[in-house]
Amino acid sequence: ILCKFGMIDDYLPNAEILDRAQTVCTIDLDAGNERAGLVLKLLSQRDYNEQIRKDGVILSQLQQLEFIPVLNKPVDYYLPWFGDSIMGRFVSAAKSLSRSHQALAGSVAPIVGILHNTPLSCLFDYRPPLLETVL
Repeated sequence: ILCKFGMIDDYLPNAEILDRAQTVCTIDLDAGNERAGLVLKLLSQRDYNEQIRKDGVILSQLQQLEFIPVLNKPVDYYLPWFGDSIMGRFVSAAKSLSRSHQALAGSVAPIVGILHNTPLSCLFDYRPPLLETVL
């Protein structure tokens, strides 16, 4: 009944989720990181995950949108860190690798700076690094 009076309920339509993700890189870095984490947390929920998967257009836009925080260089990583060269500190899922590949590819590709669970990994289809990229 509150929705009838213009108040939002707990459900966000796909377009609203996309809008929230698009604003991540337009606000300051700390707020952007927080918002990115909230958007990704929302996307990892089963209902939203299934909803986004069914909407191929929104899924494709989310995969190309640069709203995923880049992992800062770990203290025990002694090679050059690719993430240090990224100016905006946000990348798209299509251009990033999951944390499971940071030791192998941290010097040649951006690593996702948030911990993600299996549903989120499947949603963004994080790819393994290409052999020629790492060598």
